[in-house]
Amino acid sequence: LERLLTSGMETHDECDELATKARRLLAALEATAADLAATHNVTGRRTLAALHDLTETVAHLAAEADRMALDALAAAEVAEVAEMAMYRDYRMVSDATADAGLVTPSARAHNED
Repeated sequence: LERLLTSGMETHDECDELATKARRLLAALEATAADLAATHNVTGRRTLAALHDLTETVAHLAAEADRMALDALAAAEVAEVAEMAMYRDYRMVSDATADAGLVTPSARAHNED
């Protein structure tokens, strides 16, 4: 559960960074399209359609990366809650094992006599 929590947080950070970079790319694409039209008179129908498709794809990428970041964070939170619950439920066994100087608790069959 600890690895799942760590992995979820790392994935959240990576997706958040991807979304930020995608939004920066989107802004650069929009600025380039405006510059091409205003400064260089590049206004052909196919060129504008291609730029439009590209900006839509990058916008979709940013939105999906945001969604993935939220999902990864939610998964990490669930793992954290489960980890804390497991720790709470098994703490007595872990403490008794450590107090007895054992690495792992004894099997029930060994304690039935």
